[in-house]
Amino acid sequence: MAAAAFTGKMREDPSARETVNTMVKKKSVKDLTAQQKKMAGVGATVQVLLAGFALADMWRRPAAEVRGSRALWSAACAVNFFGPLSYFIFGRRK
Repeated sequence: MAAAAFTGKMREDPSARETVNTMVKKKSVKDLTAQQKKMAGVGATVQVLLAGFALADMWRRPAAEVRGSRALWSAACAVNFFGPLSYFIFGRRK
């Protein structure tokens, strides 16, 4: 018995291609509603303000009043809301 030669061409299901294309499509800012854009802007503003206040407080405060390394806390402030909030909760000595 001779095996059929594989030509490298496969039959394609057009509906499968459409499903894959819709799963891969990324949302862009244009796809967001006005409310979603506003909330993203508010969230970004709050995050930047928190990080700015945390960094300013950290570098103005004497080293003895900061728990741990200022460099590590500065890097932690880059982690969205969690870094600055954790500095205010755990990083400062009263």
